[in-house]
Amino acid sequence: MARAVGPHGSTGEYPEFVPPKQAARILHVHPNTLCKWRISGGGPAFVKVGRRVRYRTAEISAWADEHTFLNTAQYGRPKPKGDANGP
Repeated sequence: MARAVGPHGSTGEYPEFVPPKQAARILHVHPNTLCKWRISGGGPAFVKVGRRVRYRTAEISAWADEHTFLNTAQYGRPKPKGDANGP
């Protein structure tokens, strides 16, 4: 199991792979939003296990890091490699 920051900022154990509903809870979005992101390629990377979709908790965290901004002027601008907070 991977260590991650749990709900409400507490440190807890999350399984390495989570189903879309749990991934949506982690990101505070509707599960249908994740479905749309899978189709458009805009969300976190996912894994297909047979017919099931799973998300690695590390991928969810990495995707969130890539979409972290200090202000609205940074939004929409490509981030330089290696800088999680933009220019």
